[in-house]
Amino acid sequence: MNKEEIQKLLERYLDGLTTNEEEGRLRDYFTRAGQQVPAEWRVYRALFAYEQAEAAALQQQAAVPAATLRQGFQRHWLPVALAVAAAAVALLVLTVQLPQSGNNYAIINGKVIHNKEIINREAEASLNMVSADADEDFDALFQMETAI
Repeated sequence: MNKEEIQKLLERYLDGLTTNEEEGRLRDYFTRAGQQVPAEWRVYRALFAYEQAEAAALQQQAAVPAATLRQGFQRHWLPVALAVAAAAVALLVLTVQLPQSGNNYAIINGKVIHNKEIINREAEASLNMVSADADEDFDALFQMETAI
């Protein structure tokens, strides 16, 4: 390839118009030319050298046998399994200990009461003891019922 052909291919490469075959020709040129590349193209020489090194690394990774990958998995499955089991146990403990929405209660005279009618009656009696008039009782009672 002469300098004009290389220049045209470089322009097409920078515009993203080259084929794989044309890019291969550019890589071959810059690899074979070495230090003989003109100064204005030295940047491209570095670029194509990097591309070749990356391609070689990918080929080397692809050559790793499947047995090696299985050995890596076999070594690391135990910590992964333990982490999954620990997460499952933690989730189970949290689920069991979280309060359920249907378990509302009040403690009256030291006893746990779940009956809503008894709780309302005791709350109304308590409000009557501290209120100034009947309107305050109903306002407070209304606020309590919307919260329950």
